[in-house]
Amino acid sequence: MLPDTTSLALFVNAVDLGSISKAAEISHIALAAASRRIGLLEHHYGVRLLNRTSRGVEPTAAGRAALLQARQMLNLMQKLDADLSDYANGVQGHIRIHANMSALAQFLADDFVSFAISHPHVKLDLEERLSIEIAESIRDGSADIGVVVEGDAYDDLTRLEYREDDLVVITPNGFPLSRRTVEFADLLRFDFVSLESGTALTRRLLLEAMSRGRTLRLRVQVRSFEAVCRMVEAGLGVAVLPQSVVRSYVREKRIRTLQLQDPWAHRKIHLCVKSLDALPQIARDMVNHLISRSR
Repeated sequence: MLPDTTSLALFVNAVDLGSISKAAEISHIALAAASRRIGLLEHHYGVRLLNRTSRGVEPTAAGRAALLQARQMLNLMQKLDADLSDYANGVQGHIRIHANMSALAQFLADDFVSFAISHPHVKLDLEERLSIEIAESIRDGSADIGVVVEGDAYDDLTRLEYREDDLVVITPNGFPLSRRTVEFADLLRFDFVSLESGTALTRRLLLEAMSRGRTLRLRVQVRSFEAVCRMVEAGLGVAVLPQSVVRSYVREKRIRTLQLQDPWAHRKIHLCVKSLDALPQIARDMVNHLISRSR
């Protein structure tokens, strides 16, 4: 029989606090009962988990190995409690969506709100992830629906077209290129501001530079579209971003935009799932809703 969560939590607290008595205190368990629980845990696995000293306790090698697994089990149990509590309080469905930054910044917020209004008893979990992580989260079942940019490695998943966007070049005011359109190759002599290397957009830029036998001169890498715009506005380089996310900066005349002529600058954003037939009905309703919003 598996150990109970109270004993696992007691073990984790004893390691964190360096003391069984302190762990017993915060767990509201008598010290003798706490010591017995730890002893039964060690007996169950046939290995000593804690070394007792005059200064308290510290994990053995086996205890350190057990600690990570115990934390994960407790986290899973907390999530199970939270999910079932939601259902007990009237939730009638749960949809988990992982999306990349581009989709979140441009489309998903409005589409989520409209779905939530018509499905008030459905719990929606939306997480921002790198595109390369999203495909894996669909494969391992930690997300029901993924939203990614075309071209990423998810050929084994079911894909549906969701939206399209266009990439533009943004430059500081007074930048030496005066024309309205430009090819990516013409930008490679300048410094770049970009998102983190794991994002689909930055990987695309690195790949395009490499295909031309060039190196992308990454001067600054940041974690948000707004930070990219601010760095460009400050004159630290040029950047390539989705057109819709830079409109407010352009309206305020804080940066300039140039149309990017390369074919890959027009992108398709896909929904991906492991299998439509295997999705719960409410998740399929969400997929249909997202697709209908793109028309």
